[in-house]
Parts: sequence; C-alpha cells; structure tokens
Amino acid sequence: MLWLRSLIWPDHVGRQERLTAAIEVGRENPPQIVEGDASVELPLLLAEAPDQTTLCVYGTHTLYQFPREARVATLKAMQAASRQRTVHFLGMEGTGQDFSELRWTVYEDGERSTRVLARCNPHGRWLEWLG
Repeated sequence: MLWLRSLIWPDHVGRQERLTAAIEVGRENPPQIVEGDASVELPLLLAEAPDQTTLCVYGTHTLYQFPREARVATLKAMQAASRQRTVHFLGMEGTGQDFSELRWTVYEDGERSTRVLARCNPHGRWLEWLG
C-alpha cells in the first residue's frame, strides 16, 4: 500500500481541494512509479517507451536538488535519446528571484531548443503566460 503524506497549512483550503482531487485521479489511474536515480533510470525508460508515444519528461523544482553530475547526466540522457526520437522536457525551476519559470525544451536529433512558457509562483498561486 502506498501512503501519501503532505503538509498543507489549514488556511490553504484550495490546496487541500486540489490535492484531494489529484489523489482521486491517482487512485483511478495509478501511475507507474520507478524508484532510483533519474540519471540512471531515465535513459532506460526513454528506450523502453512505445514507439507510437510522444516522449515527454516533466519535473517541478527537482533539478536543483540533483548533484551537478546527476543533473548533467539526466539532461544529456534526453539529448542522447533524441538522436532516435524527439524528447520534450517540460520543467519548472526557480530563477533566483521571487518567481519560477516554466520552460519547454525540445531535444531533437541531438540538438536542444528551449522556450520560456511562463513565469509562476513556485507554489502555484499564480501563473503568467508569456505567449
């Protein structure tokens, strides 16, 4: 059995409602959870993905927590996989300012292009689409 623990401040009713809804979606459609080091597991998962699917990797405020070597290896894994098929990486990371950025990076034929889609509050309070 999978136990989920989350801290939500009592006055953040909207967060509790969103978390409850997300848990229900997860119960109805349980995700495959792979335990391990992303820099090691990601290349294997990308290689195993069915050919007819679009490869999309998503991360929210995670890369800054990786040791530098693991972060570089994870990004290089997506770039290497793109020599076989396109890989999309949708990531939200801090900027060192009072907002985060949602970025869409496309790895294709070993090349990379990145577009900033939005600025946002790290806790989801607001999002400003940049077009």
